[in-house]
Amino acid sequence: MQIVEKESEFESALKLCQSRAKSAFGDDRVFVEKYIQGAQHVEFQVLADGKKAIHFGERFCSIQRRHQKLVEEGPWLSDEKRMEIGALVCAGAESVGYKGLATFEFLRDANGDFYFLEVNPRVQVEHTVTELITGYNLVELGIRVAQGEDLPVAQEDITWRGHAIQCRLNAEDPKQFIPSPGRLWDCHFPSGFGIRCDTHAHPGYEMPGCFDSLLAKLLTWGHDRDDAVRRMRTALDETVITGVEHLIPLHRRIMDEEDFMARDITIRYIEEHPDLLG
Repeated sequence: MQIVEKESEFESALKLCQSRAKSAFGDDRVFVEKYIQGAQHVEFQVLADGKKAIHFGERFCSIQRRHQKLVEEGPWLSDEKRMEIGALVCAGAESVGYKGLATFEFLRDANGDFYFLEVNPRVQVEHTVTELITGYNLVELGIRVAQGEDLPVAQEDITWRGHAIQCRLNAEDPKQFIPSPGRLWDCHFPSGFGIRCDTHAHPGYEMPGCFDSLLAKLLTWGHDRDDAVRRMRTALDETVITGVEHLIPLHRRIMDEEDFMARDITIRYIEEHPDLLG
């Protein structure tokens, strides 16, 4: 992708993109589309049975590295905006007879306008955030629909309670995000009220260098966002991983950062806060 700020830059940017596309894909065709200033990444969780669709609200996923999510949380929007976008994503799923779990992803600009990105026709890593704030087991519901059941719940059954945050604990260098394979000599994950940890890691586990670097998903729930953040700070402090580098130091700094606390976050959050990298 190449951002063009001025008309005079267009021709050179076009040639550069065409050259890269030809080299990488053997095809020099490129797309020209609007660049979203101050973009935030917001996605909606949907479940459909081929006839009807319901939504479980939104997740906010703007803290990313290399366009891959690091921190997810929800809810984020007003009730009115959730109802508006929720109705649209359900209509979209119903229009194609969609069946199963899906995530509708959007960019939201500085004016609050939404721009459709894509649909991921599957359960996603961050579905756990939605489970904590709605109380529904999304994997179970998806399996029941796949078995041929009609939607097990109605839209009016779904409510949102409190706030949830998820930190992806990747085995990566927290400065340059280089994968850190190796053996886990020790690992301990917190537990207790308002804490969830999904992981396959254990002492002695060999973290491979040829697959995804995700070691664990650490989540906290709180009565509100501040409560969830406080609980996440404690949970990160209690987590122990030795043998590989990991992103816990980065996540811990994010939880204290002023713009994060003020909800002043875009998809360029990491690039705009280099001090977080230590």
